[in-house]
Amino acid sequence: MADIQEVQQHLEFQGYTIQTLEHGKHYRAVHDRFLNFLFKAYRGGVLLTIIFRGSAHGKAHRNEFLSHVNELNTSAGVARAYLDQDTDFIFEAYCPLPYERAAFASFLDAWHADTALVFQIEAFKQFLD
Repeated sequence: MADIQEVQQHLEFQGYTIQTLEHGKHYRAVHDRFLNFLFKAYRGGVLLTIIFRGSAHGKAHRNEFLSHVNELNTSAGVARAYLDQDTDFIFEAYCPLPYERAAFASFLDAWHADTALVFQIEAFKQFLD
């Protein structure tokens, strides 16, 4: 649990506001410049997750949506993207612990770069609400 607290402190230092959810097992990181995300301790590390609701267009054109998800996956450094059963777009990244400041800073930089990719693929916007 100490590692997740260090992750939380690191994120706060980077300007995130941390909200504790679900009995202290899940957290929301909110930032003015970067996309907000959820995080939790997971399999000896920390899992960061962003959930975008799929649009009606995305639900009607799931295969085309998946094609863009695959395109994103080929460019992402630390994140992986997939569609869930409701055609919501899930973007996740896993960072193993124990926490080490420089390593987590590098991971967070890569996460920010990966999340920016979502909006660099122009066609992607029509698939998200």
